Amino acid sequence: VFLPIDNHVLYCESNGLYSREYDYALIAQEYFRRKGIRYMELRPYISGMCGGQYPGVQGPSRISDQYIPGDGHFTVAGNKWARDAIASELRKMERLHAF
Repeated sequence: VFLPIDNHVLYCESNGLYSREYDYALIAQEYFRRKGIRYMELRPYISGMCGGQYPGVQGPSRISDQYIPGDGHFTVAGNKWARDAIASELRKMERLHAF
């Protein structure tokens, strides 16, 4: 499972911009695709990361609610977002009989 979505990528993606910091994930995905190794792409879920409601976050969540300031790792809310995105991908894979 890739979680190559740091705060820079989220900021850029949320504002219609490109982040070079996502390139390593795109290169890795292509490598795994060629090798026939399955992976999860969580980038399509970015739009649901901000503005959602998460326990412990008052009002709609913001980028600062998802990441530890100055660190780039997920907070509790960010980990819950990742959990939800992964669960959604697993349901898709199950419907496709991928495992």
